[in-house]
Amino acid sequence: MSDEAFRRVAGRARAWAQQPQGWVAAYGTLCAGALVAVLRLGVPYSAVVLLAGPVLLAAARFERRVYALMLPPAASATLLAVVLRAPDLREALVAWGGLAVTVAASSELLYRLGRSHRVAQEQLRRRAALLDALHTTTVRLLGGGPSEDLLVHVLRRACALLETPHGNLFLAEGGRMRCRFALGATRWMQEEGIEVLPGQGLAGHVWQTGKPVVVGDYARWEHRIPDPRLDFVRSAAAMPLVGNGRVTGVIVVLREASHPPFTADDVLAVERFAEVASLVVQNSDLYRRTERELARRRQAEAQLRRKHDLLRALHATTEELLSGTDFDSLLVAIVHRATGLLTATHGNLYLREGDVMRCRVGVGAARWAQQAGVCLRPGEGMVGRVWESGQSFVVDDYAAWPGRLPFPEVDDLGPAITVPLRVGPEVVGALFAARSRGERGFTDEEVDAATRFAHLASLVLNSASLYRAAREELERRTQAEERLRRRQQLLEALHVTTQGLLSGLGTNELLHAIVRRACQLLDSAHGNLYLLEDGVLRCRVGLGNMAWAGQEGLTVRRGEGMVGRVWESGQPLVVEDYSAWPHRLPDPRFDGLGGAVSVPLFASGQFVGAFSVARDRACPPFSADEVETVVRFGQLASLVLHNARVTQAVDEQRAFYEELLDHVPSDIAVLDRQFRYLYLNRSAVRDPELRRWAVGRDDFELCARVGQDRSVAERRRRYLEQAAAEGRTLEFEEEVRGRDGKSHFFLRRIHPVVDRDGQVTRLIGYGVNITDRKRAELRLAHLALHDALTGLPNRSLFMDRLQHALDRARRTGNRVAVLFVDLDRFKAVNDTLGHDAGDRLLQQVADRLRACLRACDTVARLAGDEFTVLVEEIVGPQDAQAVAWRVQEAFRQPFHLAGQTVRVTASVGIAVSTPDLHSPEDLLRRSDTAMYQAKAMGRNRSLLFDEAVPSSTQEGAGAPAGTRPPAPGTSEPSRSGTG
Repeated sequence: MSDEAFRRVAGRARAWAQQPQGWVAAYGTLCAGALVAVLRLGVPYSAVVLLAGPVLLAAARFERRVYALMLPPAASATLLAVVLRAPDLREALVAWGGLAVTVAASSELLYRLGRSHRVAQEQLRRRAALLDALHTTTVRLLGGGPSEDLLVHVLRRACALLETPHGNLFLAEGGRMRCRFALGATRWMQEEGIEVLPGQGLAGHVWQTGKPVVVGDYARWEHRIPDPRLDFVRSAAAMPLVGNGRVTGVIVVLREASHPPFTADDVLAVERFAEVASLVVQNSDLYRRTERELARRRQAEAQLRRKHDLLRALHATTEELLSGTDFDSLLVAIVHRATGLLTATHGNLYLREGDVMRCRVGVGAARWAQQAGVCLRPGEGMVGRVWESGQSFVVDDYAAWPGRLPFPEVDDLGPAITVPLRVGPEVVGALFAARSRGERGFTDEEVDAATRFAHLASLVLNSASLYRAAREELERRTQAEERLRRRQQLLEALHVTTQGLLSGLGTNELLHAIVRRACQLLDSAHGNLYLLEDGVLRCRVGLGNMAWAGQEGLTVRRGEGMVGRVWESGQPLVVEDYSAWPHRLPDPRFDGLGGAVSVPLFASGQFVGAFSVARDRACPPFSADEVETVVRFGQLASLVLHNARVTQAVDEQRAFYEELLDHVPSDIAVLDRQFRYLYLNRSAVRDPELRRWAVGRDDFELCARVGQDRSVAERRRRYLEQAAAEGRTLEFEEEVRGRDGKSHFFLRRIHPVVDRDGQVTRLIGYGVNITDRKRAELRLAHLALHDALTGLPNRSLFMDRLQHALDRARRTGNRVAVLFVDLDRFKAVNDTLGHDAGDRLLQQVADRLRACLRACDTVARLAGDEFTVLVEEIVGPQDAQAVAWRVQEAFRQPFHLAGQTVRVTASVGIAVSTPDLHSPEDLLRRSDTAMYQAKAMGRNRSLLFDEAVPSSTQEGAGAPAGTRPPAPGTSEPSRSGTG
């Protein structure tokens, strides 16, 4: 026999042996074999005791009483062995009888234990399967996905766990319950969209009662749906889906006649799946509500974004207006921004010129009006109508409007708007914007935006003359800056020369440096300098074509050449073409010179030399400013000859500038490229010693010296690096904490100084103290949300915190309480002691309320003598009542007002949130109602709101004994502060 055949035979034998009939047949064979062994082979008859083992094993293994079928052959075989082989038959029969009874009883006991074990294992298996199904469904719920897929998954897992293919799920839709999902033989209910009314069928009955329904015989159930397609149903279990306290659906599981009825465990499993399905439906409803809320918020955000875009455009235009942008460019920018913000593709701007309005700016299809220079008179078109009436004008279809301009270019214009431009009461122009035909009309918000742009355009017109004057002033200042630049270069040359003097350089070297710098500044290649020596002028420095004169020491007498004439007159001399000048020196090496300037050098009022600069003939002659520059360099050369006087002049000039900067109220600092201080004025650092110490050091060292936080230096370093890298001026606000612990705010600006090569050589920092303005802004923000008298949150802030508290309570399962505290007979305090005393009483009440509450609670003043307390994270009404007792305890001590002792009590209304309460206004209204009832019951007590009890019978837990509600017809306490 092959191995494969042997394995097949062995497998069949094992399968046969696992069946009850196999065990019985095999055991019968074993009994016969044991009897033969005892009778034929001489085996002791007592060996037949071993036949009891298989019987006991079968009793514990099989669900049925298989051991009962095995006892007869065992009894027969053992009895024959005893009768035929036992030496003492009587004793052997007694033992045989006892063994038989013992085996039978033990087998029955093992059978029952095994069956209980198998039942327990089956229960554990079903419970594990239920938990696995619930876990899988919960994971899919947390993972998101469509609610329809999750509900189908829940229904499939429920049917699979209960070993039935039939089931369906109904969802409430308005006044009906519709079958949304179905499995097995009830698939037709989903396809036909079966709907049931309350009390109809399993789903309708559960919907009506809100309780589970289990039916053992569906055919005899009085509320069954009379449909022959449901005749297969034997038993059924239906569970409600509950969300927010109401039935939102029903899950139904069905079994056929061949299946056993539902057990208690089966019903529990269906209930668990119904809870999961309820979460799915509730989550779906929450998701839909959230989507609607998000849509509403997106709409609000879009409105805010449009308003922000309008304000940003207005702000940008205002900045351009304040910065003095070109008049025409600013008007064009206003029209473009207005049409862009209004999503209008066409627009133009008309300005009044005498008796007509002329189109000055055109956008889109209205550009033709600018190009054609269209002029309108009063009453013509929308612009003329606005000119006449002085009011904004809107039409829904300009092309069909009877008063439209008779031009074909406007045939495609649809909604249009025109607003006037005013200077005082007079209309000086009009702003026109239009959309194409078929587009939506202009809203009131867009009309307001166009009006604001028109107001800006009016400001532009009103300020046009100021802008022109400003531009002229700017040009004048530009020229002055150019002169200052040249002066700065002269001062730099003076500075370099002074450094040379201080470093011990010789006069000749300094004079050479002055000539080179003058030639570089004036774009001149030729220059020389003569000194008066022994009655003649001797050339000491020569550059370019005049270098030979310095090398040879050329001498010139009084009246010869340009330097001789300067010596003679003592005044600068300018020649446009030296080579053609009749008094030139007769040397051919000067033939290539064109324009030339020569200036005298004086020392102590005496002529000591002459300085000359010349250009090639192809170059332009020297201008007046350049001549002045040569004169300045001549003065510099004179200063070199008298270094003491130069040093004194430079020191005086530097002292003047430092004194000027020290009296500027803004912080001014100059830093080098490594961000080390070169200069600080007195506003930046008051201490002179500290100011001298800071020169050559950076911000980190200065902050460490004055005890400021290192983050201040790090923030400044970032702005310095950015300004140096980008080569532009940066502006930022800075908060600095002083030695007194108070915050001070500064508006700082960093301006990089760039040389001719575009390299940043140093940085200038400016700072203005804006602490007062900042504190005013923070104060206004605080007053917007707090009560000015007590400093407590006002109604707006309280309602916002209450809304957030309710949202957190819904997520965490905790509860929220609101206490409405109203002072009793507060008006009497005002009438007797005055309103000032009443205000001080309110302030003391606010202090006591703060002191008796937790840090997480909120106390606010709504109005007059009305206070509210928000208590979060409570379990039930008893927690809120405990807080109310503390509040009333705070009023037991008297108040001291105007030198008198005043006792004031308070009535407290309590309202505790419930799962179905979502509106903060409702919770506040309930606490207000409870407070009214507390006052009606005699004041000085707390009352818990209970909507199930009539308002006239509610009593607070803290109400004194014997109190009764007010008699019919009595009025409620006034809210005017009478208490």
